[in-house]
Amino acid sequence: MRPSFILSGSRYRAFVRLVTFAATGLVLVLPAYAQRPVNPAGKIYFAEAGDVTIARGGHVDDVTRAGVFMAEGSVIETVADKNADAQTGSIVVYSNGSAAFLGQGTKLEIKRFAQEPFKPSRSDVGAEPSVSVTHAYLQRGTVALSINQQATGSQMVYETPFGTVIVRGRKVVIESDQNGMKVAVLDGECVIKGGEFDLGGHIVRSGEQLFIATGGAGGRSVGQTTVIPPPELVRFTALLAQTSLAQRSVYFDVKQKAGPPNIGQNGTDAVAAGADSTATTTDAASSVFSARSPNGDTSSVEIIAVKVVPVSAPVELTLSASRSN
Repeated sequence: MRPSFILSGSRYRAFVRLVTFAATGLVLVLPAYAQRPVNPAGKIYFAEAGDVTIARGGHVDDVTRAGVFMAEGSVIETVADKNADAQTGSIVVYSNGSAAFLGQGTKLEIKRFAQEPFKPSRSDVGAEPSVSVTHAYLQRGTVALSINQQATGSQMVYETPFGTVIVRGRKVVIESDQNGMKVAVLDGECVIKGGEFDLGGHIVRSGEQLFIATGGAGGRSVGQTTVIPPPELVRFTALLAQTSLAQRSVYFDVKQKAGPPNIGQNGTDAVAAGADSTATTTDAASSVFSARSPNGDTSSVEIIAVKVVPVSAPVELTLSASRSN
């Protein structure tokens, strides 16, 4: 009697065809998997510079208006000027479309900023072009955030020495100094955790602010949620008005690199002129999906900032009564 585990001729041939089909499918899948798109390096654009420096990879540079830098790993520091207006500062626009006002004496480290590949589009400038992750550390100072509608799956977290802010709103102001941190939400909501013992966190909604200071037993942070006082609301609104304008001053595109990356040791890049805003080609837009560099430096494509040039209104000619006849 033939053992049951030995296949007959017809069953054997069927088994061989099945194995061959599976192996062929695996061969086809592996190259596709190997060619998965790798995120292009995220950028930041300085819509307003002020007295500010940016450090990355051990290199420190002064920043000029319209300067473009790699975001992840950068430390931005503004100079404190007691004689300057409180609304004077620097404004950066991330390549996901969100903008941040940095007040005087602010030190912000962008620990992580990554975006999924995206197809450039200006049809919906109020929404993120793709899923992104932002993780920043505000050591001191003021950050006012105007945030595009976040794509499903996006995450934005700002830390301070006093706690963590999970940003889910559209208009948020975070301040941190030696006394503690304040988070004001003008649109949307945020979840704030005041240290490792604050497991549940605090939900702050539109029109509210939360102040967290070091204190209590075991050094736990103590938070109190209140309505934003009118004077503070006026101040925050003025800061956020600047970031909203900055968002409309630039948009981000992708292009095919013609040669070696045009990025210096500090991660700087050049901003495209507004006249080039219509020069995007379908090939450049689609080629972002074949990027292969985890760090973005050797990718075949790069994200570029395109400054928006306002269109001049047509000049209306006024004819005198004598010439109109």
